[in-house]
Amino acid sequence: MTPLEHFSHCLLNAEQDFSTAFTMVNGIRESLQETVRAPGEVLLAVCERIMAAPSYRQQKQAYFLYRGTADILRAVMTQPAREETVPRSRALDLLLSGLVSPHESLRRASAEGLGMLPLVMDNTLPQEPENNAPP
Repeated sequence: MTPLEHFSHCLLNAEQDFSTAFTMVNGIRESLQETVRAPGEVLLAVCERIMAAPSYRQQKQAYFLYRGTADILRAVMTQPAREETVPRSRALDLLLSGLVSPHESLRRASAEGLGMLPLVMDNTLPQEPENNAPP
């Protein structure tokens, strides 16, 4: 079992205390830097669970946990293009849902995560317009 799988499994199967969740989210972030193809659906489920847990919102340092979660979502969205785009659109939906959260730390982390996204999120270049059409 890879560290990425271990951290994801622990976060999905039981609600962790804040310090443990924070450490595991950072472990996932570090593992994503070394992984070419991360399991998008599993990571989205982890992020969704963290963002929805009311116990984390009460923590003084919740912003840092949510920032790590936004980084994971951003990593899912910026992975090289695949045939299916469901993980990307779901990751974007999760970041956007954080913007309307009543919790300030989650809103701030989501806004920063969205602001750090590249303008083009796949490996293809935009198509040049044909010269036949008038400008």
